[in-house]
Parts: sequence; C-alpha cells; structure tokens
Amino acid sequence: MGNSANASVSRTRLYRLVRESSWIVFGQGLTMLGSLALIRVLTGQLNTEQYGQLALGLTVAEFINQTVLGGLTGDLDKALPLMRN
Repeated sequence: MGNSANASVSRTRLYRLVRESSWIVFGQGLTMLGSLALIRVLTGQLNTEQYGQLALGLTVAEFINQTVLGGLTGDLDKALPLMRN
C-alpha cells in the first residue's frame, strides 16, 4: 500500500512541477520575443548614436542591478531565515 501512495504523490508533484515549469518557459519565451520585437522597433526609430547611448545606459543599469541588488538579494535570502528563528 505504501508504494502506490508514494507513487501517486510523486506523480502529483511531477505534474505540478511540469505545469509550473511550462508557465515559466512560456513567460521567458514571450519576454524574448518581446525583446526582439522592441529591438526591431528601436533600430528603426533611433539613429546609431542614440541607439549606442541607449545600449550604454542599459548596460550600466544591468551592471548596477547585478552587483548591488544581486548581492543584496543573496544576503537577504541568507539573513531572513536566521532572523525568523
């Protein structure tokens, strides 16, 4: 009896995992398609210098996000469980 109950729970977890993962993959795919479409629109509307300034601004923003906020998020992930105890 125990094995069939464990198998049922395992299948339920697997189904949930696949369902949630498919939503994540779907969302990431839409984000990628939107980004490609936006690049097409921007390259048609901006001249080379403007597009270069935009690219530089986005690079700086991503650098700040990765270094400052990425480290802060990791630290909070470690500290919050300790604070709850």
